Amino acid sequence: MNTTTAQADPTAPETRSAYVQPIVDPPWLRRAVWLVLAFFAVVLLVSPAVLSRENWEQFVRRELGVMELSTVVFLAVACFLSARLALRRAKGPTLARLYFGCFALGCFYFAGEEASWGQHVIGFTPPESIAEGNAQREFNIHNIDSPIQYLFNEGPRFVAVSFCFFLGGVIPLWWRHHAREQKITPARAVPWSYWVPGLAVVPCGIFATLATVPRKLLERMGYEHADNWAWLVFGDPSGEFKETLIAMTLLVYVASIFLMQRRRTRAQPAAVPSAD
Repeated sequence: MNTTTAQADPTAPETRSAYVQPIVDPPWLRRAVWLVLAFFAVVLLVSPAVLSRENWEQFVRRELGVMELSTVVFLAVACFLSARLALRRAKGPTLARLYFGCFALGCFYFAGEEASWGQHVIGFTPPESIAEGNAQREFNIHNIDSPIQYLFNEGPRFVAVSFCFFLGGVIPLWWRHHAREQKITPARAVPWSYWVPGLAVVPCGIFATLATVPRKLLERMGYEHADNWAWLVFGDPSGEFKETLIAMTLLVYVASIFLMQRRRTRAQPAAVPSAD
């Protein structure tokens, strides 16, 4: 007796839903995204009304506040998942594994910089040679006052926002439309699933791209640095909130792909006995 591999019928409904539709998110991921976004909306809308200005600053904007901690946690999980994708031997194209290796390094850098490499958690004081050249006297690179600051701050920020716009918004929406219009077969869809996420990431990508637009409108209207509810909700915390949304987009992006790859791996047809 030997074994042969059972071939899944790509036209079967159960196969189509479990194996050959790789770019589909599990429903719980989509619900989780909206729940987290709703949580941040409540924090931003309610906290200025119920907290004093000092407590609001501590809770929302400062180090170890809700935005900063959320950003670091999102990035840490995204780094872990992308490293898992990169290290899965023979589970994907080499280029895809290299891509997620770079993705993991980017998330690690982003998280380390946001946490000032543990300065505020551990409580250490950076060397004076570093602190005096840092706009916030922190142990990080992106706040260093230097002519090459673009390489460590504006440059990575531009890349991250572009990522959110394209891979967190435009491309998933385009893929869904393209796949339906062109009637993409399941086999042809599989290679795309190594870097195109499902639609769960789209709300994060859109909000991350547009997060600072209300601030710019308020500044044009003369509300800049005003001590009122509108500025405390849409203006003052918009920079930190944008970073949190970027981190959330990165996490949902890699989580979507990680879950799709794991689902497809588990649904691979198993070897079944076959009589000679």
